[in-house]
Amino acid sequence: MNKINLWRWDYFSDQPYQISKKYKKQLRAGRKFEIFSSHLIGMFKLIKNLIFKKEQNDNLIDLNDFLAIVVSLERGENKQLEILKNLNIKNISLRFHLDNFDEVDKYINFAREILKINNNHEIVLTILQNREDIENLNKFENEIKIIFDKFSEIGVNKFQIGNVPNRIKWGFVSPNEYLNFYNIAFNVRNEFFKNIELIGSSVIDFEIHWWASTFLAKEKYDFISSLLYVDRRGYPENKQGYFFNLDKKIWLLHKIFSPKKIFITETNYPIRDTFPYTPTSQTETILLKDYSAHMIRYLAIAISTKKIHRVYWHQLIANGYGLTGEQENYPQLTAFRIFANLIKNEKYISRDFSTNLHRVEFEKFIIYWNISNEIEKIYFEENRRIMKLDGTENILKHLEINHEPVYIFK
Repeated sequence: MNKINLWRWDYFSDQPYQISKKYKKQLRAGRKFEIFSSHLIGMFKLIKNLIFKKEQNDNLIDLNDFLAIVVSLERGENKQLEILKNLNIKNISLRFHLDNFDEVDKYINFAREILKINNNHEIVLTILQNREDIENLNKFENEIKIIFDKFSEIGVNKFQIGNVPNRIKWGFVSPNEYLNFYNIAFNVRNEFFKNIELIGSSVIDFEIHWWASTFLAKEKYDFISSLLYVDRRGYPENKQGYFFNLDKKIWLLHKIFSPKKIFITETNYPIRDTFPYTPTSQTETILLKDYSAHMIRYLAIAISTKKIHRVYWHQLIANGYGLTGEQENYPQLTAFRIFANLIKNEKYISRDFSTNLHRVEFEKFIIYWNISNEIEKIYFEENRRIMKLDGTENILKHLEINHEPVYIFK
């Protein structure tokens, strides 16, 4: 069983290949009760916590610290460094595969080059597990000591331990396997690297039973990470289970894990007609021309909740879902850059989602978009400066609003 390689990496979609139902069945053999009991105990404690927990006040979100981006060494150093210089984004997540442990110095050099761009940069090292390290925790312990030592030496002090524990293709079979894996890093940190901060549990999508089972280690996380994708629903306002849109999912995530700060460490939208780079089926994909609207609506909603401290867009270069591709610039890179510049040194004021015309207000501008298929027309008392997602501007006294957000300056 140990020789089964769950870590067959798909370069195109930057994730493990699916594994067969046969292997899944073998891995779970004799462990159904363990998995069920972990979820059950977690749900019991989570519900108890929700009932008796006092409501936490919303946190003040620093918009200069909110936007973040994921990079991978495998996507090429030079192009990513060049884009990062122009983006001027402070927060970076660098993905590091334990399969590539022997090449750790290459990742160190890449991280060092990122830090040279801007002294303000903060790198989170996202440690991607493999089955061998999950089964051999002594091996993982030796490796994590070296990783902590080498990266902290160059100024990296935040580490996401593991990724996607709720998808067996990533290597974890049960919640207990993830918690045991995390505990190794936690114990090493406490003994040798007290200045380091750890991030968990990195559950993907909206799976409350997995939030619950990893909630059992809540006090051991310095920050909470969630891979909160909504791509299967389309626009972030679309609901799952008749109630939970992005706004409500964030509300519940915060309700469970507060007062810990929450990072959304991955989210994006898959782009139609980009097979084999698309990380999902074609059913979930969107047209490239609609990507920017989906993205800015997601980011504006996340800010307006006042419950998410950081969103890492996954990722900088990825043909099937990223901000740009290996061959060309995508319009969403421009939209992301404009949004990043607009919220810099800004202050969030309020929002209004009570009608189809959604509105998120900042100190110097307001974002409007329409969640219906109808066109909404709004009028101003005097001419206003209007900017579209691609940066084009007009001076107008009235405006038609569709699904694509627009910036209206005060």
